[in-house]
Amino acid sequence: MRPIYFEVTCLYVGSFDARCLSWTSGQQMPDRARKYFGDRLSGVTRNNFAEVCDKLAMASGHDDSDLVAILAEHLEEIIGNVDTCVQIVANGVYKGQEMSRDAAVIETQAWELAFDEKGRSFASERGFVGSAHGLVDFLLAEYQFEYRRDPIRSWKAQASKLKSKTCPHMALEHYQSFVRGTGAIRASLEQSAAAAEAEIEAASDRMREK
Repeated sequence: MRPIYFEVTCLYVGSFDARCLSWTSGQQMPDRARKYFGDRLSGVTRNNFAEVCDKLAMASGHDDSDLVAILAEHLEEIIGNVDTCVQIVANGVYKGQEMSRDAAVIETQAWELAFDEKGRSFASERGFVGSAHGLVDFLLAEYQFEYRRDPIRSWKAQASKLKSKTCPHMALEHYQSFVRGTGAIRASLEQSAAAAEAEIEAASDRMREK
């Protein structure tokens, strides 16, 4: 993604109508820019400053379609990882603990909330008194969680939508919005899946010791 930032910066700087160009003795021209600006802006005047910035932007190596493809590929990778986590949680650790993927997503949020002050305050204000397991059951019944079902299908649709973007700036905004907006639930599901796998491994070790 760096080339697009470099390109945008060059075009933005080049849009300034500078009254003069100056250089201090402590500054050092980056190697990439020296070819276009010279060691001390020797190849630049006020009249050709924008043109030189445009050339530097073109040399960034940025390609709109490449950026969109990279973002879409990474988004699909993120979603695929969470998809696996949801299934691990849904499978449970022991026989009889299996649940639907929707339930896995909701219970993950409930356990997370049960160990958070927000969840304890919510329950206390409604008169709950009981154990941690009881608190989880209470939250499952009373709390309106952000995700009430498995989000993977809708997330995959968002990844497909990103692929169709032709404007790299819109694609980057779409990607960043998804990553920021889903960060909390993704982290919770990854943690739940890791805990389930750790317990499965521990159970296997106990069986081998018998």
